[in-house]
Order: sequence, then structure tokens, then C-alpha cells
Amino acid sequence: MLRPAWLLWLFTLGAIPLLSCSGRPLQEWFLGHIGQNGVVLLLAVSLLGFGCLVVRYFVSNGEGIKPRYLLCSIPLLIVIALTTQSMVELSHIMVFGLFGFLTLRLFSLPLAIVLCLMVAGLDELLQYYLPSRVGDWQDVLLNLLSTGLGGMWAFFLHRDQQGRAG
Repeated sequence: MLRPAWLLWLFTLGAIPLLSCSGRPLQEWFLGHIGQNGVVLLLAVSLLGFGCLVVRYFVSNGEGIKPRYLLCSIPLLIVIALTTQSMVELSHIMVFGLFGFLTLRLFSLPLAIVLCLMVAGLDELLQYYLPSRVGDWQDVLLNLLSTGLGGMWAFFLHRDQQGRAG
């Protein structure tokens, strides 16, 4: 049986091309129903909620989280949510940040880096060939930055766990 982290990683990996193919109609639907500010607020609350779930997961598994991560991460998530220019950018940060976090938690560092580079690039390559989308190097960079942010958080959590175990 797959652990929840593996299931979430597979779900995120599958969601990336799915969102590439159907992201624009979803954006238009949300924009039409709750508007730009509503969508950004929804994504911001989701991002903060995800951060709280990660904290709860580590605390409930006895792994703990040092207060400095809460002091740094929660304000960082708030700043990202409030300064992001569009829901598209915020959705990149959320999906690829989660992907980077999980990838670094589940794989060795070299393999995680290769996987994040491949997925970030292949996502935009897929969009290049879709008639309703455009592959963009800026999005590749945003994808990589997002996986890097998620990966850094996973790295620091892992390092602290290794320090307590050793």
C-alpha cells in the first residue's frame, strides 16, 4: 500500500499536465463565478491551509516542527499570496511548490533536482503544443522557483529530523 505522501506526489504529478490542458477553462469558470479577487483570495487561503496541514502532519507524526519554520514560512506564504500578480502565478507556486516539497521528501537530492527540472520543462513543452496554450520560458522559471521553494522547505525539515535522530 502506498503511503499518503506517495499518493499525494502521484496526484500532484498527474495534476500538472491536467492543469496544463484544462487550466484556462477552469480559470475562466472561476473568474466568471467569483472574480479575480475572489480567485486570488481562494488560492491564498488554500496555500495557507496547505501550510497548516503540513505543520499538522509533522506534529501529529511526532516529528515536530521548530518554531523558526512557522515564524519564517507562514509570513512567506502570506507575502507570496498577497504579492502574486495573478491567479495563474499563484497556482504555479502552489502546484509546483507542493511538487518540489514532496519530490525532495521522497527522493534523493540529485534525483529530486532532475525530476523537478524535467517536470517544469515538460509542462511548458506540453503547453507549447496545445493550441489554446503557449509555452513560456518565464513559466519554466516560475515552475523551477516554486519547486525550489517547496524543496528548500522539505530539505530543512529533513535536516532537522536527521539532526534529532543522530
